[in-house]
Amino acid sequence: MFCAVSAFGQESERQGILLVAQTKLSDPNFNKTVVLITQHGKAGTVGVILNRPTRVLLSKVFPESKVLSESDSHLFGGGPVSANSLVFLYRSSRKNKHALSVFGDVYLSANMQLLGAQLTESGTENVRVFAGFAGWAPGQLDREIARGDWIMTEASLNRVFAKDTEKLWQEMMRTLDGQLVKRSPAKDLRQRLPTVAG
Repeated sequence: MFCAVSAFGQESERQGILLVAQTKLSDPNFNKTVVLITQHGKAGTVGVILNRPTRVLLSKVFPESKVLSESDSHLFGGGPVSANSLVFLYRSSRKNKHALSVFGDVYLSANMQLLGAQLTESGTENVRVFAGFAGWAPGQLDREIARGDWIMTEASLNRVFAKDTEKLWQEMMRTLDGQLVKRSPAKDLRQRLPTVAG
């Protein structure tokens, strides 16, 4: 199973970054997707797709959870890598050794005990569970950005935990016009990727 902390080293302060797929990106794994970058370092880049909800209810994934028994929250498809493994984003005012800081009070983890604790403490409103994740080899994402496959922009809580994720890509494309790309060249935003050791 993907382990966020051990695979990419210790956390560091960072600004959250979103990748918004350009319309010309035809790869079915990423067509019309919005990806939150969670890690970027010597080992490559990792993120999770925010707008691919599945039909699977979390209550079916965790049938023993009393918190989820009456919840209509769904499992999300986080990306094509390790699709049988689960990772999750959550908000917390406290750091945890089993989680990696993404930005602000948003963390990423693959620790299921921590997931259970977060669900018990705050319910599903500030938790998002993913099957799999997106991954790029060293330099691969840079080349895709230079080719014009992605628009990069800063992440925000209302986008990361958006309730209506199926319209997220369309809404962001309406917001991110060509003027944004001219004002914020990809190389400038790349300097603010969430870099960690590794």
